[in-house]
Amino acid sequence: RSELLRLAANRSRAFEEALSSIPSSPPFGGSEPSWKPFRIPRILHQTWKTDQVPAKFAHHLQSWRRLHPDWHFEFWDDHSSRELMAEKYPKHLRHYDRMSGIKRADIARLVALSVYGGVYADIDVEATRSLEPLLVAAEASDAAVLLGEENFVHSVLLEHKSEPLVSNAVMIGAAGHAFWEEVLQEIFSKSWCGEDPVQCTGPRIVDQVSWEHLRRNSGCRKKGCVLRLPYDYFSPNIALWNAANMVKECRPRERPSRGSLNWLDPHLQKGSLKENKPPHPEKPSMVNDACRSLSRALEWPTALHSNRTYA
Repeated sequence: RSELLRLAANRSRAFEEALSSIPSSPPFGGSEPSWKPFRIPRILHQTWKTDQVPAKFAHHLQSWRRLHPDWHFEFWDDHSSRELMAEKYPKHLRHYDRMSGIKRADIARLVALSVYGGVYADIDVEATRSLEPLLVAAEASDAAVLLGEENFVHSVLLEHKSEPLVSNAVMIGAAGHAFWEEVLQEIFSKSWCGEDPVQCTGPRIVDQVSWEHLRRNSGCRKKGCVLRLPYDYFSPNIALWNAANMVKECRPRERPSRGSLNWLDPHLQKGSLKENKPPHPEKPSMVNDACRSLSRALEWPTALHSNRTYA
């Protein structure tokens, strides 16, 4: 895996070098020639159960339209998603129909990107600046698929992982790229995966296939490569609804966990964290780093944003 990690890091570095040379507001469509077979179209895909999206997401939806006025927007509800599935993947339709709504939503975004290409974003994700520079940089660095990694605080404290995991909340790519087909085939190759959408149709299976694709495709130029971007591009925010569980992971093991977490626990807020010392020495440094970042993000919601945050 170390060789794959090194290759993934090199690809990201080449992409970031291309990105650094692009103006923050390049002209629509960028400057790269459009003949590249893996050029990413300027289309935004979003999904919901119906076309009646809850009002609490209106600001998030508007942010994408405001920052991408020349893009094409595709909204997929359950009905139109099933129609697309029936048209493009009829052999999997029965399997698709037996799945839960969350699993079908996971598949709908993959099918939309496979068929049309562009950008997929969850409706609770807010765009903070135009993604046009990212798409121009992708073309300049022969990248055809951009996957954002999950916030490392979530990966370490909730998933107990030492390596980054991919998120499927924002995905970008060219139509017809082999990666999308590989993920869909992996999903539908299993007659029964279990109840968990995260593992069966969501980010964990996308993460798994991304490493398998990288192992089989070390070059980029002919087919366009798959990139994994650090979490601060698309996932710098902490899942506040799950913060209590993360705080539990940051408490010393010997400390009772009964009663209110007061998630601004004195142990997290004072002393060791404020002085940049480990919260408790028995935990790995990676966990301590995640706990410090969690404490900062709970105090200041944009603490983990950076100059390369786009959503």
